[in-house]
Amino acid sequence: MDKSEITKNVKKNSINMVLQEALDILDADDGKSFEEKRDAVIQRLTQKDDTELSRLLVERAIADKEGAEIKTSFWGSGTLIPVSETIFLRPVQPCDHEIF
Repeated sequence: MDKSEITKNVKKNSINMVLQEALDILDADDGKSFEEKRDAVIQRLTQKDDTELSRLLVERAIADKEGAEIKTSFWGSGTLIPVSETIFLRPVQPCDHEIF
């Protein structure tokens, strides 16, 4: 294993540890709102040396959370209609226009 591979592995492990810390904060069942958790993650990540990495991880964590909320809202809005083996549709509802 040469020096560049070692450096690459160290950076990868560092990223994974920072990401896990951020996910632990977001996943904590402590009664805090998502906004409070997001602020805690941002504060924690800005304490790290690599601010670019911190910014990217915060953006990714926020996008993942928003995506999960949209998916839950979309699929929880009605009865699914099987169209084929891989596609499911549901009736459109008036409230869909505001969200999507």
